[in-house]
Amino acid sequence: MTIIHFGLDLYFAAILSVSGLAKVEHPALFAATLRKQHLLPAQSVAGASYVVPWAELVLAVMLVLGLVPAVTSGLVLGLFCSFLIVDVVLLTTKRSVDCGCYGNAHARKADSASVVTATVLVCLAALHAWTGIMVTPMIGALRPIAGVFLLGGEGWLGWCILRRRASDKLASRYSTNAKHTILDYTASGPRYKQSGDALPVK
Repeated sequence: MTIIHFGLDLYFAAILSVSGLAKVEHPALFAATLRKQHLLPAQSVAGASYVVPWAELVLAVMLVLGLVPAVTSGLVLGLFCSFLIVDVVLLTTKRSVDCGCYGNAHARKADSASVVTATVLVCLAALHAWTGIMVTPMIGALRPIAGVFLLGGEGWLGWCILRRRASDKLASRYSTNAKHTILDYTASGPRYKQSGDALPVK
């Protein structure tokens, strides 16, 4: 039971890490998905699009480090139950909208296959919660090692996301400047003018 619980800890931590980082990288995309679903009040979508990803990342760290196992197992079970509910509602109401459960890491529309997958994850989460009472200190020695790998991986991916965002902002800034200024060669020499001005006809 101990090995099963620890294996599920790592499995769910990996899923939540990928899901959380994908949503953190593209919060606007996740927010747009939530708006299309019409499952949350419009005023809560912006907050949920930021809270949910970071909650998933924190939960992933808690899983690997074995912090408050009873609470962590309950939160994991509740989270995957919510994913299942979203899939079922979208499927039964025939809304052709992405589930949004895993951000852009695994974009998919709700269908019978997604409901089955979500059901399996709920069952595994329930098993994880049940096996939590069987955990012994023997596994405790492995948790710091797993924690180093998880935190190192999350940190590296987070750094890559920040670098990509900075690069995108810089490219966008140069693109905007290029659109607003055109080099116009006249008899008096080159000068910069607004792109909306008409160029002289020679």
